[in-house]
Amino acid sequence: MSSPESKPAVKAISIQTLLTVLPVLSGGLYVIGMTYQEGYLAGFGVEVSLFALPTDRILFLGLTSLISVGIQPLVYSVLAVLALVSAVLIAAVLSSLPAVQERQARFTQWINSKRGTNKAAPSMIVLMDKSEVLYGYVVGILAITFALILAAVFSSKTGKEHAEIDIKKWSDGRTRI
Repeated sequence: MSSPESKPAVKAISIQTLLTVLPVLSGGLYVIGMTYQEGYLAGFGVEVSLFALPTDRILFLGLTSLISVGIQPLVYSVLAVLALVSAVLIAAVLSSLPAVQERQARFTQWINSKRGTNKAAPSMIVLMDKSEVLYGYVVGILAITFALILAAVFSSKTGKEHAEIDIKKWSDGRTRI
């Protein structure tokens, strides 16, 4: 029988975490829904303020717009991730070669020879330790912001395309105006 201390710690997603993410998710869906509506109405040449939608409808438009963005942006995203992973793997393999390790060691020695003998202050060491966490947060926030902007751009494009489809249907007499 194993003791409770020997079991690996399982990190569960708490309700608090989900409730923290929910406003960010709904805010993102709202932005995407608004850009979809703006793109759709721009396809007709109509000012957005003439057709104000309730918040729940805009959130629904954001969700359906995200779903209908299409396979092409998804393929580009997957290819970009695969390219990044490939670059990391190639760098890892190259850095394990003896010739590369020897050059890295010489470069490190050269840098150490140019650097003075002054030791870093304890406050600088603490700052460097904290900078890793700060860097992680900044990169995460920028990645989420960039993904939201891309989704909004694709959503606006999708709205314009849907407006063009509706205009074509109306001109062909396949639907009611």
